[in-house]
Amino acid sequence: MKIKFLLGVVAIGAVTALNSCKDDEVPVAGINFELAEQEVTESDGTVASFHPDEADDGVGRVIKAKLVFDIPLAGDVVLKFDVDGNARQTASTDELNDFTIEAEGESLTVDGTNVTILKGATEASFNVRIYEDFVMEWDADSELNDDDIPYESIELVLESVVSGPGKLGEALEHEIKVLEDDAYVYMQWGINNSENPGDVNMDMLIYFNNTFAGGAAFSNASNPYEIITIPGGYPARTFGLSYVYKSGTADDVDFMIEILNFGGTLTTTSGTSNPLLQFNGSYTLANINNYSSSAPQSKITQSITKSGLNYTNVTELTIPTSGSRVGNKISREQILRRATAVKPLSLRGSLK
Repeated sequence: MKIKFLLGVVAIGAVTALNSCKDDEVPVAGINFELAEQEVTESDGTVASFHPDEADDGVGRVIKAKLVFDIPLAGDVVLKFDVDGNARQTASTDELNDFTIEAEGESLTVDGTNVTILKGATEASFNVRIYEDFVMEWDADSELNDDDIPYESIELVLESVVSGPGKLGEALEHEIKVLEDDAYVYMQWGINNSENPGDVNMDMLIYFNNTFAGGAAFSNASNPYEIITIPGGYPARTFGLSYVYKSGTADDVDFMIEILNFGGTLTTTSGTSNPLLQFNGSYTLANINNYSSSAPQSKITQSITKSGLNYTNVTELTIPTSGSRVGNKISREQILRRATAVKPLSLRGSLK
């Protein structure tokens, strides 16, 4: 009887243990974004970063938005998420999309507004592909970062758990700030140290290897500004710039050139390095060049060499500087405000 009794106790204990195993809950992982925000340039300084509709070799580039978990996932977890911000995810008839969220990320897949994170993952990442373009997307209401660089935003927000052993933590938003990385060459002119342009009309032309590539040229003198945009993804090369006194009756034309590079630095031939450089020059009637618009011939006034997102060998103006108007240094925001007053030429020359 004693032996039977002990066997009965063992049997009851085994059943209890089995029931206890059945009742164990699957561990639930806390899910958060690793960072609240990150800053990236629109391009990596190569043609590959262009939108495929802008360049034959364009593919954009992938930026990762990383998720972290407090324990490995015990099963697949499906989350609902949302995308916000002022960058365009969908193209329109007039504008290309600025980015796309890829269906395959790191240890996750995206289907519409749902993201499935795979069992066993200890971390995962959205793959956000951003594209360089030829558009200066800035206005007076645009956001600027701490370095006064304008940006567009892509905001990912985790909203709810659809299924699986996961729970939302507190860090549920991640912002990608896509910084403007283009360079701008801006020209302004006046007469006899004043802002008055009179009847003077000036044009700005750009050359690749001494071959004309494009220009900013208003048809009259009613607007004393010209501006050219060089995208950050443009290939490495030396640009020749020509500042042309196209027409007018003034013998004392003073002009100012401002070169601004949002994506990197500008370094002069003398070694000065700054993201914003200013130069001053003057022309007389002897400098008038009423060139043919079909085959412009003009003197290279200044040259700059592009490598990645940086520019080197920025030369001084190769014209007399006596009597030139000396202007004050301006901020990046000021030059952008000027740029919005004059639609810039977006340099769309050869990307090879």
